[in-house]
Amino acid sequence: NLEIKETIGVLYTKLGQDELALQAFKEILQKNPESHISYYQIGILSLPTDRQLALRNFEKAIVMKKDYSNAYIARGITYYKLGNRQRAKEDFYYALSIEPNLEIASYNLGMILYNDNLQKDAETIFLDLTKKYPDFADPYYHLGYMYYEQRELEKALKYILISLNLERSPVTIYAYIKILEELKKIGKGRSDADSLLFDLKKEIVENFPNSTYAKSLSESVLKNKENRVVIQSYPLFDTLLTPPLFINQTLIVNYGNSITRLKSETKSSLWTLNTSSPYLWLRANTRLY
Repeated sequence: NLEIKETIGVLYTKLGQDELALQAFKEILQKNPESHISYYQIGILSLPTDRQLALRNFEKAIVMKKDYSNAYIARGITYYKLGNRQRAKEDFYYALSIEPNLEIASYNLGMILYNDNLQKDAETIFLDLTKKYPDFADPYYHLGYMYYEQRELEKALKYILISLNLERSPVTIYAYIKILEELKKIGKGRSDADSLLFDLKKEIVENFPNSTYAKSLSESVLKNKENRVVIQSYPLFDTLLTPPLFINQTLIVNYGNSITRLKSETKSSLWTLNTSSPYLWLRANTRLY
């Protein structure tokens, strides 16, 4: 029965029902005070709001099960958030001593070493992760960024391209842009560097419009004389009754029983007008705006 309740508690957590999950794990501990999983889960649920409470629960989980690697990782993350990097490193190392192939422990340890300016140690861990988990994009990205900072641009390019092939994210595309720009400065740029840089910047603006990179790159993209068209997706919640109107950097869409005005930069709704009689046509004028 307790195992079933643990499963239900974990399910509540996955569904975002934190209060129900917390109640379920507390009820388990009332019947079984040695439930390491319940202490661990309560710690996870407490971490966003009360790190000290989370820390105490992770420690209780470790007392109940000495070789519970997940609890060491969670406690290490908590120590790191509390500013105690040394204790965090010790927990990640210990978790790896329990399970040498633990991906998240190695990754977190690499990040701590990197942030502590121990680049060689961080490099060793990230390179090891690329061998053990060749489909994990993050270590390749951090290697590329680390080599970029060290001005080893060819190596940086190699690892950023691998990361991009695995996961096309705005942060990785932006890193690729910075590397290409540096190579161009020192005369080692590609022959098509300018067009490639424009395409990459436009990709961020179009596909990741809410990212900080899109906001900084949109002006340079729109300055291009040959290709000023930027196509971004908008969150449409139903079938449009009439074609949308683009007025003063906002999009006005007609769903029939409602009209919504969306801000072009964030795609957030500025206002919505509901009606029982569907609007058949919209005319672009200042009264509508």
